[in-house]
Amino acid sequence: MGKVITIHSYRGGTGKTSVATNVATRLSQSGKTTCLIDMDFRAPSLNTMFDYEPDHWINDYLEGRCELDSALVDFSDKLGLGGKMLIGFANPDVTAAREMMEKGKEWHLTAFQRLTKAKEYLLSNGVDYIVLDTSPGVHYSAVNAIVVSEDVVVVTTTYKSDLDGISNLVSGIYELLGKNVSILVNKVAPAVVATDEGRKVGKWLEDKFKLNVIGLIPCYCEVLNFDGILEKPSGAFIMEQPDHPFAKAIVEITQKLE
Repeated sequence: MGKVITIHSYRGGTGKTSVATNVATRLSQSGKTTCLIDMDFRAPSLNTMFDYEPDHWINDYLEGRCELDSALVDFSDKLGLGGKMLIGFANPDVTAAREMMEKGKEWHLTAFQRLTKAKEYLLSNGVDYIVLDTSPGVHYSAVNAIVVSEDVVVVTTTYKSDLDGISNLVSGIYELLGKNVSILVNKVAPAVVATDEGRKVGKWLEDKFKLNVIGLIPCYCEVLNFDGILEKPSGAFIMEQPDHPFAKAIVEITQKLE
């Protein structure tokens, strides 16, 4: 039986979507059947990263306008992966994003039921991993994604605002739900990552939050600008530059999640 991995953060700008995309791609590279779903309805970006507009969005599935299979796109052949990779894109249209922001508690309860149904369907039909790229913070859609997941990776930087935010997430969501949560520190100075200073940062975070630090990822401008520099982006940096330190860090992190 497979599992759901939710990639979360306290605020935007931490590199959450890049992590989710590259982790999902790496899982597929290793021969797994993976489903990557964009649950960040306020600021979706997977369609931009993969340069693709589907016939149906994951919004349509949650609204009950289509079946799950219609909202998932098989990218295995496009990416040339060893395994299989399905992607569910969220609608980036401003009107669609506004509509999602205006949804109330009752709608999100129904959406949770459909998300749970999707999980059961996918895992019982050969999917090894479902990777959810959720919205930052404590919105209903983020909480729904966390509830259905087995593992949660909270992506943070070393900025004080991000670290304070983790404290809020731990006390406000993670502890209440009893989830297996790991911290991933992104955008760390490259000279620090593999040093005693980097290890001290990881140990300090583990002591402070009582959570496992799954890895420290170095900050490189070419990674930050990746989806804007290619005419036809593949979506995942790890596909284009597999020997890059960022790609190697993703490989190590993914191994810990398997």
